[in-house]
Amino acid sequence: GTFDPLAATADLKLSIAAPRLADLHATHALLPPLAGALTGTIQIDLQARSLHVVSQLAGRSLSGFGAAVDQVRADVDVRDLTGHAQIDVQGARYGDQQIAQATLRARGNDRDVDLQASARATVSGQALSAELALRALPTYTPERRLSVLVVDLRSLALQRERAAGVDRVNLLEPARVVLSDLLRAPTIETAAAQA
Repeated sequence: GTFDPLAATADLKLSIAAPRLADLHATHALLPPLAGALTGTIQIDLQARSLHVVSQLAGRSLSGFGAAVDQVRADVDVRDLTGHAQIDVQGARYGDQQIAQATLRARGNDRDVDLQASARATVSGQALSAELALRALPTYTPERRLSVLVVDLRSLALQRERAAGVDRVNLLEPARVVLSDLLRAPTIETAAAQA
């Protein structure tokens, strides 16, 4: 037979109150060196092929694995692709790459999803900023496999600042991108967005 991960059951609830992550490494040598504070909850419930994830996490002055983050917040409540998620990050660093601010917001269900994202970063010495807003409308086969994905691109703005000047890309009007026949011969079509 084939492995079906959703046939499993799980009921996991974690409460996290770690005001000094560095103490974990000091007391448990097998854990990697970490620093900062992390608080919140995570709940995962998998029953009767239905997955429900609820999480509210907040972290500050986090570091480990060569990366660091000044602040992070996650608020997630999703049941079977229906619900909302918001993740905010400030002051993330990995090597000389920096993300001053990043936000991801998603809300919807398995047939209609609104997504907004924004970021300001410094990559290879260049200041970058990006904003994106879209609506995704997936269609599934009777077996629940994704067959068509319609994406209404509402806004897109990219900017790069460098010594030679500023480069910008902006979406002038909303656009629709249709990815169809995804299971056999994927095609991509574009058109003006529909109201």
